[in-house]
Amino acid sequence: MAPEIFLSGRTGNPATDIWSLGCTLIELFTRRVIWSFKRDKKSLDYHLEKAYEAGRAPHALTYCRAKAHYEILSRCVDYKAENRPTSKVIMEHFVEAKE
Repeated sequence: MAPEIFLSGRTGNPATDIWSLGCTLIELFTRRVIWSFKRDKKSLDYHLEKAYEAGRAPHALTYCRAKAHYEILSRCVDYKAENRPTSKVIMEHFVEAKE
């Protein structure tokens, strides 16, 4: 769930979907859970708010070895929704990376 939904109660939109996609791709590429803290609600609230305030990317992203993938994935989980790429940009990135 994108931080703007989790912390502010806003509704979903394409940018929040990109956050979720980015988290899923990070877990697939790194084989790590996206955040390194406990998953209970109280802990999640606390740590996500602190990460948001500090602008800290999800923990698992640090394990992404491919520089090109790191760049697009870090944009997917940018705390500023307007900085996240569109699905078209992400698709083009992975098609180009495959060639």
